[in-house]
Amino acid sequence: GYFKNEIIPVEVPGKQVVTVIEDEDYKKVNFDKIPTLKPTFQKDGTITAANASNLNDGAAAVVLVSGEKLKELGLKPLA
Repeated sequence: GYFKNEIIPVEVPGKQVVTVIEDEDYKKVNFDKIPTLKPTFQKDGTITAANASNLNDGAAAVVLVSGEKLKELGLKPLA
């Protein structure tokens, strides 16, 4: 909830839109189970479900450009 006012929808015409309405909050954590979790990627690795981000958190990008540069490149903004 701390960043609730920071989250805004961005519409992309012709695309299905998913709006984030809350930050990830781990409400159902079993702290006793954390030391028993097996490594996710390597047999002797240290990455487990308890210390890694979700797979969908892997990457994000924002492209900012001035209106002048858009015209120069002949591009149409998506949002």
